[in-house]
Amino acid sequence: MARPTAPRTARIASLLSGAAIIVALAAALYLLAGFVTGHELARRGAVELQQLKQGVTPWHWRLRGPANLVAQRPFGQARAGSERGQRLRLTAESNAPYEIGLPLSRPADLATAHWLTLEGGGQRPLHMALIRSATLDGAGCRASLPLSHWPRWDLAKLDWRPDQAGACRSAHATVLRLALTQPAGKALTLRKISLRADTSLAIAQHVVPLPDDLARARALLAQLAAATPSNEWLQIALPALASSQRILALSDLTHQMLPAATVVLGSETGITPPAPPQRAWIVLLIYVLLMGASIVHRRAERPQHPRAWRMAQLALALAGPLWLIAGMHLGLHTRWPYLLAAVLGIVYGGWVSRRLRLAGAPRAAWLGQARAWTTPWLVVVAALILAWGAGHIWQPLGWRHIATYLAWALLQQWLMLAVVLRLFESAWPTRTRLAVIGTALAFALLHTPNARLMLLCFGAELWWARSFLRNRAIIPIALAHALAALILQSALADGWLRSLEVSARYLLGG
Repeated sequence: MARPTAPRTARIASLLSGAAIIVALAAALYLLAGFVTGHELARRGAVELQQLKQGVTPWHWRLRGPANLVAQRPFGQARAGSERGQRLRLTAESNAPYEIGLPLSRPADLATAHWLTLEGGGQRPLHMALIRSATLDGAGCRASLPLSHWPRWDLAKLDWRPDQAGACRSAHATVLRLALTQPAGKALTLRKISLRADTSLAIAQHVVPLPDDLARARALLAQLAAATPSNEWLQIALPALASSQRILALSDLTHQMLPAATVVLGSETGITPPAPPQRAWIVLLIYVLLMGASIVHRRAERPQHPRAWRMAQLALALAGPLWLIAGMHLGLHTRWPYLLAAVLGIVYGGWVSRRLRLAGAPRAAWLGQARAWTTPWLVVVAALILAWGAGHIWQPLGWRHIATYLAWALLQQWLMLAVVLRLFESAWPTRTRLAVIGTALAFALLHTPNARLMLLCFGAELWWARSFLRNRAIIPIALAHALAALILQSALADGWLRSLEVSARYLLGG
């Protein structure tokens, strides 16, 4: 008698449908990363063009304290502090000169933006000079800043002296430092340093489209750099349908070869300006009120519609972290409303996890049994294979960084497994596949818009969520997560992976 084939056929169909869903979601994540990256660059381009019309170039520094300097300190015998949180205070410890580095997110064009302006107070220094270098480790050139011109200097009229032959040929600066000499014990305060262009600066109305191919893009940018006068600011259009990594590579190449240009997306020359700061606080207030309402809801333990209730709790727990990261608000200087929203979302997730435990949901252990320590490490093996096939020379990582990432991985996996996955389980007890895929999707979205990292996180969390359903242990998965991420950071960052950064920090460079 022949065996029935219906169960086997149904199982194969189920596996194929699950694989199709995973592939479709992976493709959607990849496209989402490119869209978010392009939209953010277009928004920044719109702000940049708006500021240029007011005479403000991208090269200006608001100095509130040492954190606004390269290495967060002066180089030499001086100390830096903050004056009322509004100004940088520089105090000389000897009569020897010292330097402060000005952070550059992209090269500065000192031929276009050739007016240097300082805003500050205190006792003026005895001597000042500006030092520029076209490369991070190359020779630079220096020009004295006559104190009689304080606080504004025309850099085009200064006497630039190279450290080595040919160091002053390019007006592009990748490194920019201010050298100061003050009497010992005397202090100088600086509030703002800016590079401005002439009022005759013209913003080109024609948008130059950039090809997707890097070699062709480099050739076109070289032609534009040679033909564009210093009083003209170009608009360069990036391909709208490229990946996030390719969009950023083209943006970096544009600013490296043509700093006096604004990148836009496709043919788009403008975009909705950023929301006013007050709106973020209003959104945060609404978010807090919604979380508070869910906590004091009398029917929280036995809601009338349990599935909808669990999904509402899931949305509230993830809304804060996603607003911070996928909303492109996590940068060098993150505003308080977004940080508070992320922290409150995580705290709310802890409350939800506790209520799930009290309601009888499957418990989440920390260490688990011996078998819980075997399956999560398959992702580490995959990371090693990827590092071997696509990696570069391994970069050493400090112990402090490793310890910090261990704690960070533990927090992430607790949020994903003890909160997100268990909420999916509570809403759909019989659909474990939905819980696994939903958890992996949430984990990937928390790494927006780093496309390749999003896909790696999506695949890894599919395996880790599946392992958790079998063993209910968080720490083995968190350790595997940390080790895999550290392998990728050491062997793949600045190469196959641009970086392991997420949100707006991903746009800062590899």
